[in-house]
Amino acid sequence: MGFLDNLLRREVRKVISNAVDTVVDDTLKNAFGKDEGNSGTGNGAASVGNSAAHYDTANVRKENRKATGSDGNSGESLLGKRIEEIAAREWPEYELRKQIPSSQVEAPEGAEPFFEYGLYRDGKLVAVIKFLGDNNAYCRKSVRLARQACKEHQVAYLHFMSYMMNCPDYIAERLRKEIR
Repeated sequence: MGFLDNLLRREVRKVISNAVDTVVDDTLKNAFGKDEGNSGTGNGAASVGNSAAHYDTANVRKENRKATGSDGNSGESLLGKRIEEIAAREWPEYELRKQIPSSQVEAPEGAEPFFEYGLYRDGKLVAVIKFLGDNNAYCRKSVRLARQACKEHQVAYLHFMSYMMNCPDYIAERLRKEIR
């Protein structure tokens, strides 16, 4: 009976999630006069900036479904692709590197061993990006140690939950806030 209970809960969650997404899309459409919602951040698409490409949630859901089989899940591969595209478009003067060891920010033993991406300007690390795979990952000691090391070295730290939608304009907005 446990298997059926879990299956039923999962299906109910999907139905509820889709209903909530529809309500949010409709609310954003009414509030901002758009045909589709923006990143789901609650901010109007205009706040993202003029240089950002504006994605409607329908296309993001299609991309997510193609990459992971789920509308609301970007997965690490698609998330990485989106970050690479945004960094190239928004910050061509920065170099984006993959698999940055946490030793770059002198993280102590027990910290996350690497960051998925690092942004460098003139050879200096200015920001790191970490992908987290579950909703409690950000509070793990290894993640906290890595984040604290970044703070001590004045390196911007961002993490993205790979199981979330991660719309491109949401990613760009978060990066813009951290990278000056």
